[in-house]
Amino acid sequence: MNPKKRTWKNIGIALLVVSIISLAVPFIYFSFFAEAAPVESSPPPVDLGTDYEAYEVCKSNITPLLLNPGEAVFPILADVDVRNHTTNDFVINSYFQNLNQDGEYVPTIFMCRVLYVGHDLWELERLDLSY
Repeated sequence: MNPKKRTWKNIGIALLVVSIISLAVPFIYFSFFAEAAPVESSPPPVDLGTDYEAYEVCKSNITPLLLNPGEAVFPILADVDVRNHTTNDFVINSYFQNLNQDGEYVPTIFMCRVLYVGHDLWELERLDLSY
């Protein structure tokens, strides 16, 4: 074999070995010897009320006032106007239908304002019913 070809082959092998070592050394160092960076704790989750919960609280405050509470029909949340005035202050404008004394469904418009105070607790601020 030609000595020049052997020299180039040896240089190529040497460069390959040096490249592998230069990639492996930092990996080995960081895997075994470096201290892990301290894990920063994330802030506690924010306790906020949702549109769905606010609507359910309003419905639960309306049904005991009805003549036939088990017969009340409320629209789905997508058809309800829910406004979040501040982080935990909700105003719901909607309607429901309920049976009257004659057995007929009568629509009733309502406005309900609820305040989420945290930990699954709500306060009814205002409830207006328009028969």
